[in-house]
Amino acid sequence: VIPVQYRGRLLGLANFGGTAMGILGASLAAVVLDRYPFPTNFGLCFVIAAIFMLGSWTCLALTREPPLHSHKPAVSSRQFWQCLPDVLRRDHNFARYLLARAMTALSRMGTGFLTVYAVDRWLLSDSQAGLYTAAFLAGQAVSNLSLGALADRRGHKLVLEISIVLGIVAMAGAVLAPVPLWMYLVFASVGAMSASDLLAAIGITMEFAVPDE
Repeated sequence: VIPVQYRGRLLGLANFGGTAMGILGASLAAVVLDRYPFPTNFGLCFVIAAIFMLGSWTCLALTREPPLHSHKPAVSSRQFWQCLPDVLRRDHNFARYLLARAMTALSRMGTGFLTVYAVDRWLLSDSQAGLYTAAFLAGQAVSNLSLGALADRRGHKLVLEISIVLGIVAMAGAVLAPVPLWMYLVFASVGAMSASDLLAAIGITMEFAVPDE
């Protein structure tokens, strides 16, 4: 559906719109967490999130893609899985890419604990977690707009490399942060890392094979 030379910009623009709404949601979450006691505040956040996710799912369910006409014979799921080892043996470039993705995913497990780390280290309020989320989403928004265009012009591999560097900077910054204010830059870096990683990983994967595969 989407021409190759526009995939980065399209994904970046779409994700930017979602991130902008996310910033508003994070601001609302900060108010809810601060105004209502636990567990009511978390329950309200979950309910609001569920409502918006249902709306997103409805829009996605209404999307229609034109059928892809393939000249290759159809294969069963079992045959498909059986041929995958041959793909890895034949395409060393793709095998190295999958290894890199696995290592990247493992290395980023710590980002899920950054909010807990900051709150515990400086004894911050629950509402502060919402503000850090806003910084995370702001980093995502800037990354989506700028790196989507860069991916179209210079390739998705470069954007993935930038994403890894952003992750290193974020985790090192969290360890070295002397005051809570530094954590805004850390969360913005994590947001930029997350956006660039998602954007480029989708684009580069589609370029490893023809649509039939």
